[in-house]
Amino acid sequence: MSLRIAASFVLLALLGLPPAFAQKKITCPGGEVRLQVDVEELAIKYEGWTLSGTLSSLSVLGTRLGIDQKTLQQAAAATQQWNELLKGLATGYNSCVITREQYAQGLERIYPRLKEDGADLEKIRQLLAQGQKAEEKNLKALLDSYSANLRRFAELGGQDRLLDRIEAIVEREVAKGTGQIADGQERILQELSDLKHSLADRPLARPEEVKDEILATLHKKALAADDAYTKAYELYDRARFTEAIPYFERALAAVKDHQLYLGLGNSLLELERWDRAESVFREALALAKEEQEILHEAESSRVLGSIALRRGDLDEALASTRHALDLYQKQNVENAASAETFSLLGQILQDKGDPDAALEAIRNAIRSGERSLGPDHLSIAYYASSLSKSLLARGDFDGARLAAERSLRIFDAKLGPDNHESAKALGNLGAILYTKGDLEGALTASRRALGIEEKIFGPDHPRVAERSSNIGMILLRIGNLDGALESVQRALKIDETTAGLESPLVATRASNLGQIYLERGVPDTALSFLQRALRIDEKLNGPDHPKVALRSNYIAMVLREKGDLPGALAAAQKAVRIDERKFGTEHLNVARDDQTLASILRDQGDLDGALLAARHALSVDETTSGLEHPNIARDCDTLASIQLARGDADGALKTAQRALQVGEKTLGPDRPAVARYAWHAGLILAKTGNPAGAKALLDRALKTLETTYGATHPLTLKVGQDLKALR
Repeated sequence: MSLRIAASFVLLALLGLPPAFAQKKITCPGGEVRLQVDVEELAIKYEGWTLSGTLSSLSVLGTRLGIDQKTLQQAAAATQQWNELLKGLATGYNSCVITREQYAQGLERIYPRLKEDGADLEKIRQLLAQGQKAEEKNLKALLDSYSANLRRFAELGGQDRLLDRIEAIVEREVAKGTGQIADGQERILQELSDLKHSLADRPLARPEEVKDEILATLHKKALAADDAYTKAYELYDRARFTEAIPYFERALAAVKDHQLYLGLGNSLLELERWDRAESVFREALALAKEEQEILHEAESSRVLGSIALRRGDLDEALASTRHALDLYQKQNVENAASAETFSLLGQILQDKGDPDAALEAIRNAIRSGERSLGPDHLSIAYYASSLSKSLLARGDFDGARLAAERSLRIFDAKLGPDNHESAKALGNLGAILYTKGDLEGALTASRRALGIEEKIFGPDHPRVAERSSNIGMILLRIGNLDGALESVQRALKIDETTAGLESPLVATRASNLGQIYLERGVPDTALSFLQRALRIDEKLNGPDHPKVALRSNYIAMVLREKGDLPGALAAAQKAVRIDERKFGTEHLNVARDDQTLASILRDQGDLDGALLAARHALSVDETTSGLEHPNIARDCDTLASIQLARGDADGALKTAQRALQVGEKTLGPDRPAVARYAWHAGLILAKTGNPAGAKALLDRALKTLETTYGATHPLTLKVGQDLKALR
């Protein structure tokens, strides 16, 4: 090999490029020839997930230390944008904006420093996670070094604007509260995502474009207004909204123009200064009407509708939003703004209690967005997510699943498979599949979401806790009681550490553990956890909140299992009373409560009251969830036991067989719940003189329970005893 060829290979290695002779060549001004850098290959070689996980976990655990939270939160959020920083460096090299030396400096000097600092920070994170103390002075020095190197790397690739945006978000969030960001990295990530979305949805005209408009409107003040707008635009684009506002106001003092109002109003919205923003957009609306600028009038009306929605004035919100849509339609305009207006209309109608009209509005948002933006635009993903939630609330599980899957596909394609929005979409999909009864699908989606969030936020983050808890409840329904217990206990430990012992998250985890222990046949432990959840919810939400009703319903189930029927009845009636007052009598929460109440009344011998409650539960669930849903199987199982107690063995058998058929179809034949339905149906068959059929069903139930719960579980033993008695 010649010295020239050898030197070329050394240079390629320095630049992070593979020595592939087929790579595209780039000729820079001045004649320098470069080989094009492949961004995807570069991202694989210089990954940032380990850094991201460490910094995100520290941002949660570090709240116990006396260090500057802004620096920690900024470093964590910036590291989560590592691929964007790396892409900027590669783009700068491929476009000849940066030199070979600058490119090499980023990869061979700064990146190793980041990795070294990250390794030291990981050691500190591990100490904190184990409850040990860490040297704050050392942590501060490491953070300062890490942040400086990250800033230098961003500057080399021309991505310092991204870091400026993150810093602005962190400063703004800290300024709102007591010096700390309530939701940590999730809040920052969501703010950054929302910022990108809002800047794209509400783009400002370029300064040179506004210059012509100002000159045409008022020649004498055009230069002053242009200069002020240019400065405001630059600050706005860097998320420096507070600093941008005076320049927007200065420009408006010279020229009354819609783009200037838009910039000022949007800045105020980003700062959540709602009253001042409303005043600005009302001035903009008046100007647009005066000058007969129809599209500007529509834009101002839409924003005023969103502000009215936020303050709870649904009638004004509806009027403003519909006015905006009328103007767009009269002008035959279909663009991102009109699609966003349809989406806003859907939110308003949903809050006004008109789900049919809300659903149609969301579908119009999707249709409008598809025609103006394309079927795979990010905005379509957000609209599809809203559609899935609306369809789920209506009981259209298949439609909800399809919409959620579409949302996920777009997020994966546009943002990569391991991003925050995809994780949320997977969580939404998991919830839909769980409600539908597709437990394996729900488990797969939820586990993928957990994997993404562990990468982004680290292992000790509240988002990881929520996902782990959801997985635990899926495993409970599958029958994996050990896995369910382990997952929810992990969630409880994280939430107790990060949110405190009396937080609503801890109440939810304690309630979930209560359900698991009840299913494990340990009612005393179940009751202890459920009572803890109830105490927290009553303290935080008051005695008449739906969460209090939910906890009371579970407590009623446990007390019934323990044989305390008066206590169970009081708890069940409390749940019914709260939910009926909140939702009316025909709500799925009331159906759940009535089903529990029916079982207790049956055990007390009040068969008429039990029959009335059970039939009402079934009727509501059939209306809200359809004829083939896991809730239908549950309701039929309870109703069959009441019919049998009343002496209607034939009716009981028919209802029990329906419970078994629906359970098999929606949950699968080998689930613990279906084993219960088979057991109960078998006992009814025995009463009707069909011992062979009864033995077959009980034998099937026993095998399922032995496989899922084990041979020593109380329910397994009970079914075994009944089967032995038949033989």
